Order: sequence, then structure tokens, then C-alpha cells
Amino acid sequence: MANFNDRDARRFSLSPTVAVRVSNGQGQGVSTYHLPSSLLRKYTNMSNKQGEIDKFDIIAPLGVFSAFVAWLYRPEFIKTYQLRLRGEQYQQLWELARRLEVEELRNQMVDHVQSLPFDDSFISILVSFKPVGLGTTALVAYMWDKVVFEIADKGWAQFTQVAESLWEHIMRNPVSFAPLTKRLMEMLKDAHLAKTQGALEDPATTMNCKFHAHTEKSKLDCPRYQPEPPPKKAKMTIKPKVAAT
Repeated sequence: MANFNDRDARRFSLSPTVAVRVSNGQGQGVSTYHLPSSLLRKYTNMSNKQGEIDKFDIIAPLGVFSAFVAWLYRPEFIKTYQLRLRGEQYQQLWELARRLEVEELRNQMVDHVQSLPFDDSFISILVSFKPVGLGTTALVAYMWDKVVFEIADKGWAQFTQVAESLWEHIMRNPVSFAPLTKRLMEMLKDAHLAKTQGALEDPATTMNCKFHAHTEKSKLDCPRYQPEPPPKKAKMTIKPKVAAT
């Protein structure tokens, strides 16, 4: 996990600052904050830009931007902020991390949602992502995998009791959700088959980085990364020689 010690803190405090202009994208004015350029270069796609940069524009609600800044300075505090964020704000923080290419924050958000029980908080986050495709983001992929597991494991009746708002959301937007619903039905068919074979697994118990977004390099630093086992070698059968008659 990203973190920094006293030496890092001194380096960031002495770093030139960047004027970060924050707008909510709804024409309600712009607020300007000054952050160390070295801190932004360390964690965001600002590292891809050449030369000195004195301005940096971000579109996000101030509450979401505050959570992002808190993570920049102390990544281990992100869980505290995540618990304060409502579903829509969680989606906005994810989108901000995606635009700035902050891979580690997104992976921590996946881990946090993976630790949530299947309840109103979980559902509010899922609904905030709108009817996007199952493979659009790692977080969305995990949440829909969890939905499929809950339906297959506990049945529709219990699922709709917990996820009534999600089901109503789908029913109110049948056209938007049509491709997603079709894919869900296919996944449910596979899940029910796995259940009859005793092989149905709760994705919340997945302790590898299946739902993380990694580069080939960064995955080696992930505490959850598990290398793929080497492929099994095919057994060679040596036929005994038959003596010539």
C-alpha cells in the first residue's frame, strides 16, 4: 500500500505547488487549492506530462475532492472517508481516480466494497454506476458477480427483500438494462449449475487481485497478487516395443 514516512512528508512540503482548480462541472464556480506537484506526480497521470506544470484542472464535487486529497496524503485513511461517501459520491470518486489514472486508489475501493455486506450501502453504490456493462470496470464486475451469487445462493425472494431498490431501478429502465439483464441471466444459469455441483463461490471471499486493475509491473507489488500456476505437463505414454515375429 502506498504510504510515506517523515522523509517523504518533508520532500512533499518543500515541493513546488500546483494550483488545482476544482469545478463540479455544473457551472457553479471554481475553487483553487495548492498541492505539492511531487505528490500529484507520484500518484496521478500528471507524471505523464513533461516540464513544470503550475495549473491542474479537476472536475469533481468538493466532498469527493476532499476524500481524494485525504487519500493522497494518507492512503490508509481511505476506509474512513469511504464510509462517509454515499453511493453517488463513491461513483464520483471512482470516476475521478479513473480519469487521473490513480490505479492504487481504485484497487483499494474495490477491496473496500468487497468487504461490505450485501445491504443498502452496497446497493446504493451499485445503482450509482448506472446500467454499465459488466466488464466496464473492475468494481462493477465485482458487484454484479456478487449480485449473481446472492440470487443463486439465497433465491430471488430474499434477494429482492435486500435489493428492492436495485430491482425497481432495473424495472424502471428496461431498455437501458436489456444487455446487462441478458448477460446476468447467462451468469445465473452458470451459477445455478455450479451450486448443484457444490462449486458456487462467494466473490467476496476472493483474496487474489482478480477484480483489480493492474499493469504487468504494478501487479507484482500488490499484496493480493498470486502468480498463475505453471501449466501441467502432459504425461507421455511410452508404448512397449513389440518384438518382431
